[in-house]
Amino acid sequence: MADGARYVMADVTNAAELLDVLAPIPDRIALYFALPPAITQKVCRALANETLPEEQIFRVDHFLGKSTVLNLLGLRFANRVFEPPLAAPNVAKVELIFDEPLALEGRAGYYDRAGAVVDMIQSHLLLVLALTAMEPPASVSSEDLRGAMAPALRAARVQTNDGTSARRARYTAGTIGAARQDIVITFAPVPHLPRGLTGMADPAQLTISIKPATLELDLIVNGEGDPFTLDRTKLTTTLGDAAMSAYGEVIASLIDGDPVLSVRGDIAEQCWRIVTPVLDAFRQNRGPLDEYAAGSEGPTNWSTR
Repeated sequence: MADGARYVMADVTNAAELLDVLAPIPDRIALYFALPPAITQKVCRALANETLPEEQIFRVDHFLGKSTVLNLLGLRFANRVFEPPLAAPNVAKVELIFDEPLALEGRAGYYDRAGAVVDMIQSHLLLVLALTAMEPPASVSSEDLRGAMAPALRAARVQTNDGTSARRARYTAGTIGAARQDIVITFAPVPHLPRGLTGMADPAQLTISIKPATLELDLIVNGEGDPFTLDRTKLTTTLGDAAMSAYGEVIASLIDGDPVLSVRGDIAEQCWRIVTPVLDAFRQNRGPLDEYAAGSEGPTNWSTR
């Protein structure tokens, strides 16, 4: 493949120069936009008069490699034991937790303009939400998988709580490095706990870790010593390791022409629809900007996990 590569220089924001590059190509064209957002907008305007079918548009999100997607699908839909517990009446809440292992070294300028809502929630975490909440797809083809993700996002709304739609905070001095990338599913309390059984304070949880890829399930059992006192134990396992990095997997799908790991246009639009009220509120400086120590669980006045 490298032997057939050719390096061409052009102003990609200029429609005529772009056409000179693309016109001689006899086969299907894939444009890889490794460009700043402002330049990408200009390139899209330059491409406005060309036909770009959706199946040739790969909105790459490196956060969701093939292994991550298949681990979630396999866990949710290949195990009868998880199907009823993950139904809505049995789930109290679902938390998507992503701790950064780094501070803003080299990224402060970008974060001043974009922020975590755009950088993480609009793209990565809302896609994880869709995979966690969607109905079972008919297959793992791009058409069926993305077709199942879209309704989950269309149903999502930012819920107003005490007059605010979201909370924001910035970190201060602290310690970082021990990052978490987890989907934490907290189950609802059992409908009836027989009187006389004590000791179970917190509800059971299922924790799916994206990196490292592990699974942890709480079980409530009779404790040692006093059998009337309930205790918590955990079942843990390691999920399948990826053959390539997440970047490698999404680039491989692009080369193969398989859009299953790319973000479909309507899904991208839904992600932006969900976060737009939050972005508008933050840009209008509505709501306090709390602070927390780097590496901590967050602001002390926020509810705990």
